[in-house]
Amino acid sequence: RPLLGFFLSANYRNNMDTRPSAVGNYRLKGDVRQGLIDNPINFVFNEPTFNPTTNVYLDANGNPVNSSFVAPSIQGNQGSLFLRENDWERVDARQNSRLQGGTFTSKIDIATTPNIDFSVGGTFDFTTNSIHDYSNSFMNYQNNGQRRDLTYRAFARFTQRFGGSADAQSSASLVKNVFYSIMVDYEQSSTRLWDPRHEDRLFNYGHVGAFEEIQVNEYEFRNDTSAIGFYHSGYRVLETTYTPSDANPDLASYTNALYNYYDGIGFTVRELEDINVSGGLINGQVPPDLYNLYRGIGRPYNAFQTFNTNQFRITGSGSADIGNHAITLGFEFEQFTQRNFSAQPLQLWALARQYANSHIQNPNTAGIPTLSIIDGQPFYTYDRLIDSGSQTAFDRNLRIALGLDPDGSDYLNVDAINPDFYTLDMFSPTELLNQGQERVTAYGYDYNGNRLTGRSPTVTDFFNQRDENGNLTRARAAFEPIYIAGYIMDKFAFDDIIFNVGVRVDRFDANQPVLKDQFVIGEAQTVADTRNPESNFFFPEHPSNIGEDWVVYVSDLQNPSSATINGYRDGNTWYNAQGVIVADPRVLRTASGIAPALINPAAVGENLTADAFEDYTPQINIMPRIAFSFPISDEAVFFAHYDILTQRPTGQNISNLNDYLFIQNRGNRAINNPNLRPTRTTEYELGFQQVLSRSSSLKISAFYRETQDEIQARRLLEAYPVTYTTFDNFDFGTTKGMTFTYDLRRTGNVTLRAAYTLQFASATGSNAESGVNLVNSGEPNLRVIFPTDRDQRHLFITTFDYRYGAGKDYNGPVIGGRQIFSNTGLNLVSTLGSGTPYSQQQLGTPEAFIESSATPQLIGTVNGSRLPFQFLINAQLDKSFTLNYGKEAEKQKQAFLNVYLLVNNLLNTQNIIRAYRFTGNPDDDGYLNAPQSQPNIISQLDEESFRQLYALKVNSPFNYSTARTIQLGLRLDF
Repeated sequence: RPLLGFFLSANYRNNMDTRPSAVGNYRLKGDVRQGLIDNPINFVFNEPTFNPTTNVYLDANGNPVNSSFVAPSIQGNQGSLFLRENDWERVDARQNSRLQGGTFTSKIDIATTPNIDFSVGGTFDFTTNSIHDYSNSFMNYQNNGQRRDLTYRAFARFTQRFGGSADAQSSASLVKNVFYSIMVDYEQSSTRLWDPRHEDRLFNYGHVGAFEEIQVNEYEFRNDTSAIGFYHSGYRVLETTYTPSDANPDLASYTNALYNYYDGIGFTVRELEDINVSGGLINGQVPPDLYNLYRGIGRPYNAFQTFNTNQFRITGSGSADIGNHAITLGFEFEQFTQRNFSAQPLQLWALARQYANSHIQNPNTAGIPTLSIIDGQPFYTYDRLIDSGSQTAFDRNLRIALGLDPDGSDYLNVDAINPDFYTLDMFSPTELLNQGQERVTAYGYDYNGNRLTGRSPTVTDFFNQRDENGNLTRARAAFEPIYIAGYIMDKFAFDDIIFNVGVRVDRFDANQPVLKDQFVIGEAQTVADTRNPESNFFFPEHPSNIGEDWVVYVSDLQNPSSATINGYRDGNTWYNAQGVIVADPRVLRTASGIAPALINPAAVGENLTADAFEDYTPQINIMPRIAFSFPISDEAVFFAHYDILTQRPTGQNISNLNDYLFIQNRGNRAINNPNLRPTRTTEYELGFQQVLSRSSSLKISAFYRETQDEIQARRLLEAYPVTYTTFDNFDFGTTKGMTFTYDLRRTGNVTLRAAYTLQFASATGSNAESGVNLVNSGEPNLRVIFPTDRDQRHLFITTFDYRYGAGKDYNGPVIGGRQIFSNTGLNLVSTLGSGTPYSQQQLGTPEAFIESSATPQLIGTVNGSRLPFQFLINAQLDKSFTLNYGKEAEKQKQAFLNVYLLVNNLLNTQNIIRAYRFTGNPDDDGYLNAPQSQPNIISQLDEESFRQLYALKVNSPFNYSTARTIQLGLRLDF
């Protein structure tokens, strides 16, 4: 009869703050914050003054005005700009940073026969947490975003063993211990980021209220031979009324204050632009930041994202002893799918205003006017001029949704419409792409947030597919890389030497379109192409050293018949027209810029076609492994190994075809490179282990790791049509060092393990983003070895465990005949490490600012300075109990209860994990005292308030390791 085993576990977690601060958390006091919400703006009415010399009135800026009664000149100042230190308070935990979640795991094991096992199981995990933003934490923490993660995994595993009989296992058998296992698993994970108040109601995110613009006609008097009277010349807004929204009451408070003030002085708001100039907000706008240090009260979380992944895997492994060889082999197949939809809700309001009414801005003065007599004067009024060719998809769809004539001339008051009325599908995908400043990004989803089903869209579909209204859909397929691997390992002994020899072969296919040539966002001609007389650029003669597949650059891209050859390029190497290597490709430029000979010069930018792309070439990696060990004596052993490992690219390799469509609008922002290759690491280790006593040993090992094809930002100088920044596999790094380990097995009550590692980690870059600022500053793509951010030179780790046994093994104190410390232990783990490197800079720059254009200037070498040593002790005290349950003694069962007290950072050490580059301190960046900063500091509205707030912000809790935390818990197994 089959044997059945069942496993079930569940946990729930609820954390107010997952990262306790070592220096405290600060927030605005509740009454002060509420006071700022009630009175968000300080108004100063600057009444025009009369200048008797010039006999004119002047406004607050000294500009002449027509009379003493003009629109009020308003200076709108946030009351928060005058805060003082007694207006904020220290709190124990970060505000609105709660994390809640749970995990449920189950597994069923079925032994169908003595040699066959079958297991099925699954895991369900959910997490909800507020998204902490340090710049939000002081006064706008109520508006943190929320992240929800949901993951489930299911698996089935089949295992079979052969040779269970004694005969099969006899020493005479050539093949023994045959085993194989096959597992199939599927995992799906979904992540959603949003404002928890508005969720997927995107137009609610920035809704301040309903603004109704009252438009009137403008007229100009004409008195000429053809006409006399007042003729319709345009439109103007006479008044804008406002009804507050309850969707974002903190946002609405700004505009409420403005309208209340205007009502008090008898002034009428005319246009939407006047509201923002005077300190109020319109839909989609956010309050100003507090001195560029903290987010203003009411600023909503400006993101909605749905991120979905699923993974299907089949793995198999097997082993067998064949003679003196222990053979292990296996395979893996993985199909990974990633989809993403994200939107910037606040910016949708500006898009709506931009795309509505754009085709009805002017009167149709070529038409027949309507005559009206007002106060005895003739007024001629025209209908609106309808420029159908300029009507946007959004305008047309909105008119249809409102029940209006889509071809009519009704003026749409976009800000007066209920936000729940709007839907994303009113916009076309092109409008949402917004000339490269995307308000919606999607792959695996359409631009309305609907998951793409059926056949995956191809690169040709992206450039050509249209919907029923003729709009380009710009559909992008989900990211679906395929990974396949197989390995074989042989363990055998030769004399006294034990060998492990094997090889792993993997194949990675990113399965997405890539540029044929990353220097040309188009389709360039090679030398071979230009030899064809039918080519638009025909050049039959080239220097003898020029390859047939090299790209040709010409003097005039627009006039092929008169163009001459300027130079060539082979990959990253440039040549002049004579075939001589040039270090600077700018010598190939013409007055109109760099000019590769294009097959279709018009097919660039927004006219780009699928011809510029090809499929990703799968990468095949062969990774050998050799390890051996042999005894020098009965108490000493020598060992060594050699490995090659690869790591698939993540993060910077997902294709975004929109980047190439709008490459000229990208500026310095680095774009992904879908053609990245896996990173390759070669590792060597040589070691020696010596037994010191019956319970202790010493191990010494030296290691060397060399990493190639690491990912780093790269500036593609003289790319066409513009120079741009992307990522490439051209970083290189090495890590070398030694490790000394002392092990003391249980001796009495004590177990001890102490290890020291000396390490030198250097590379041409610390991570994929470390070179972005350098290349964007115009510097070349430098390839110089420096210590990496991970270069921790010295590391000491000690694990000490003191534990009492039970029963006859107990040697602790006994009180009243009871072994009070039975099954009780204390575990201490201490870590002492030298500081990691950072780069010093010459001047104090405003590191606390949310946005800063300051450019640090390096002193010395990259990563030439070091943080101080870091020391940490974690302690756990636990005690185990055996619980018997069941009514009848012979049927009693046992359960095991473990109660533990875990203290992380026992000594509450304030370890510095980040220092400012100018001062080397974690709490001062030097900006407040720097001479060059004083003019800007003095010019602040309230210098004292600015200095106090800046000092508070710059002492970031993220510059220190976490504070002491204490956890009391129990575990029950039954």
